[in-house]
Amino acid sequence: MLAAFVREHDPAPAVPDAKLPREPDTDVQAALTVLGRLPRASHTFTDLHGIRVPGALMPSSKMTGMNLFTADLSHADLALADATYMNLTEANLTYADLGSARLRGSSLRYADLTGADLHGADLTGADLTGVRGTTPEEIRKVAKTDAATRF
Repeated sequence: MLAAFVREHDPAPAVPDAKLPREPDTDVQAALTVLGRLPRASHTFTDLHGIRVPGALMPSSKMTGMNLFTADLSHADLALADATYMNLTEANLTYADLGSARLRGSSLRYADLTGADLHGADLTGADLTGVRGTTPEEIRKVAKTDAATRF
């Protein structure tokens, strides 16, 4: 129910990127905060695909298994988030803080990571095929990867 609320109350697709607010409306941010505090089992399929919430504050959130396909999370604070097995395919993560986030096994295929802070992020087993805005070498310098991490 909260995911549907966020999807229905984020800026409409017709709003040009240049006119997006710098941060989500208070009620949308509150719903995201509650979603991020729910027990992990609650996220078996939390569908937030396509949401547009630049500047969202979700540090230390429990986001395991959430679907954020094509979401706009630019400038978002996702530091220390538990985001294992999350779908961030084609997400806009420009200038997002993903410092020390746990993204093990997550899909970030074709995501835009321009200016994103990945220091200390756990990307073991993650799929980073086609990411934009950074290189595999830059990612390996600052984040934890392994042989199962795909670039």
